Amino acid sequence: MTLVDLEPAARCMTDLVTSVSDEQLEGPTPCSETCVGDLLDHIGGLTLAFTAAARKAEVEGGAQAPAADASRLGADWRTRIPNDLAVLVRAWRDPEASTGMTEAGGV
Repeated sequence: MTLVDLEPAARCMTDLVTSVSDEQLEGPTPCSETCVGDLLDHIGGLTLAFTAAARKAEVEGGAQAPAADASRLGADWRTRIPNDLAVLVRAWRDPEASTGMTEAGGV
């Protein structure tokens, strides 16, 4: 089985994440109930969930993440999310990631 290399997508996401200014965090997204900061929190959470899925592990706090919330971003989000994306890429490069069953976000 040929695995998809997630590095190009992770690199693109890293560029997007690190380009967001503090002033943009409260900006709108196409989802009227979600601001940019909420979306970044969602991206960070999904990154952890899919890393755990590659490892056949559970995400801290349970499988179903709470609703996206910019107040959970923390001061380090510009470095933490890119670092977590790099870990995600490495996790899915492990041949064990493509064996057996796994789930992410309750799916």
